[in-house]
Amino acid sequence: MSEPLLEVTDLDVDFATDHGWERVVNHVSFTVGRGETLGLVGESGSGKSVTCMALTALIPMPPGRVAGGSVRLEGRELIGMP
Repeated sequence: MSEPLLEVTDLDVDFATDHGWERVVNHVSFTVGRGETLGLVGESGSGKSVTCMALTALIPMPPGRVAGGSVRLEGRELIGMP
């Protein structure tokens, strides 16, 4: 079996509030292989857009942060990459 194109493992995203850090994405994991399509479905405010923004390093820091997890594209870790 070939290496996944995209592998997201236990992704956590937090945003700062007046009361401290609030977890808005909690332990999201999925894998997408070459030639596959993934659809994210959920209620408004469930974290779909924030998840996608975290994958592409578009979370505004501050007030947001990727608090944990791994995002690997073709085996290369993206979290923490400049």
